[in-house]
Amino acid sequence: MAVKKVQILDLGSLDCDTNALVALKVRANKNDPAPRLEFVPFPVWAVYIETEDRKILFDTGILDEYDENVSEGSKINLPYNHVPEQDIENQLALCGVTPDDIDYVIISHMHWDHAGNIGKFRNAKVCLLYTSPSPR
Repeated sequence: MAVKKVQILDLGSLDCDTNALVALKVRANKNDPAPRLEFVPFPVWAVYIETEDRKILFDTGILDEYDENVSEGSKINLPYNHVPEQDIENQLALCGVTPDDIDYVIISHMHWDHAGNIGKFRNAKVCLLYTSPSPR
């Protein structure tokens, strides 16, 4: 099965604390017991892959209708920066396909920023690459 096309889809960015991205990047110490956290834009993306007979999407990004204010009481509460052109449907349209055209959706893991738009791919078979072990 030869790959015809691979396209990274730009789905916007999240403003994340660098400690969430690089463990212990900002650490308290004797001389600086309360260091300021550093927030940086962290890209949100998916990958469209097309073969001779299949259309595949790797991850689906954050739900396009995500509202950070809805999640204020949760641990999420991160600003999601995106414009309508970065919605999953619009990014797929740049590849000449719609969500209904996708045959397979591969989800790297079940976090909200990787599987948020999974419900938009009703015709696709869904494959999950990783699931964390159940607590005993």
